[in-house]
Amino acid sequence: MPDSMEPDLEQRIDLYVRGELSPVEARELAQEALRRPDLFEELNAAALAKAAIESESNSGILERYLSGQLSPSEERELAREALNNEQLFDALVAHGAIAVSKTGRPVQSIRPRSKVRVLAIAGSIAAAVALFTIKWDTPPGLSIPCSPTGGGGCPTIAQPTLKPTLDPVANAGQPILLASQLRRASGDTPIFRGSEPESRPPQSQGSILTIEEKLPTINLGSIDGLAKGSELRVLRDGQPIGRIVVTTVFRDRARGRIVEGQTVRAGDQVRTGDSVYLSAVLQQVDALAARGELKKAIDVAQKALTQLGTNRQLLQRIAALEYQTGAFDAALQHYESAAPQETEALNSLAVLYLMRGDYQRADALLSGKSDGESLNNRGVAAELHGDFQKAAQYYGEALRTFDGASRKLVEKNLTRVKDLK
Repeated sequence: MPDSMEPDLEQRIDLYVRGELSPVEARELAQEALRRPDLFEELNAAALAKAAIESESNSGILERYLSGQLSPSEERELAREALNNEQLFDALVAHGAIAVSKTGRPVQSIRPRSKVRVLAIAGSIAAAVALFTIKWDTPPGLSIPCSPTGGGGCPTIAQPTLKPTLDPVANAGQPILLASQLRRASGDTPIFRGSEPESRPPQSQGSILTIEEKLPTINLGSIDGLAKGSELRVLRDGQPIGRIVVTTVFRDRARGRIVEGQTVRAGDQVRTGDSVYLSAVLQQVDALAARGELKKAIDVAQKALTQLGTNRQLLQRIAALEYQTGAFDAALQHYESAAPQETEALNSLAVLYLMRGDYQRADALLSGKSDGESLNNRGVAAELHGDFQKAAQYYGEALRTFDGASRKLVEKNLTRVKDLK
């Protein structure tokens, strides 16, 4: 194993060899291997080595080859025979992997041969890569009969390496997922109240500054979600003593009239309802996100969460913003904590599961959904399972619900899957 490989990665490879990784962990490791050639070779070697250990194909000629005792002509003859003998092909590659995978380094008594060299001697490195990729990237429950030579209905290499994406520009040719909640706000998103760069976060609690002619002035305003007709509770020492109805609203001030509580005076506390405060917070979060200040938007939402306690809308908004900043795991955790019920949020969580490779959970969330985004994503899920006919059906149904940019993305999915059918 290369010296530069992280200890955690070495441990996961060892767990794979022993068969102790869960299906989800195995898929994660395989996806990582597709981005890292060094890890791909290690996993390929480990898989083949494990197969060789369980195999009885330990022929003397293989040992002679690995120990460097074959002549060049004998090596060529062995390679030609392996091309027509699948069992010999697997054994040749596997024994070559064993020579380097038991300790992570080349065995000194054997003439050093890299895994790439062993694969080349076998005559078909692409076939071995296809075999490994299909084994690792096939969704659970899908059995694909395939042989290294491509017979037995073996699919093309491109099929099992499909990776669903929300960014069709950066990942052209891949299944396109749709999730409006996860998309970054466009520059033309309306700017809401309290959107100025130095604006303070909304507050749910303030105080009475003055009372003139029985009209109190308070230090809460439109930035805090107040509007004409909003009702505030008046408290003293934490106990309710009256109510105020807002009559005039400024950015961070408001005036109103006392409708209950004749002892109300300057210095008494006032408090908005949770729904008013939540609305103000969400609007400011949207305004910050529209300007690209994602981390500040998350901070505002998280502070509101500590005040309101568990709140589904805030958790979902935080999750979407975290995804946009690249914090995938945090986004998934917050969506799960929100226990979403709304279609858009369920769809977003399903999309994250599909991108993670957890197809079973994604299927459960998308099952029975008939909105355009969910239908498209059901098509992606079917495509990842290798059911291109079902995928085309879902994409076609999604097309009927869309126009504009979303329709064009679904059309790309439909065109691609028809080519795969």
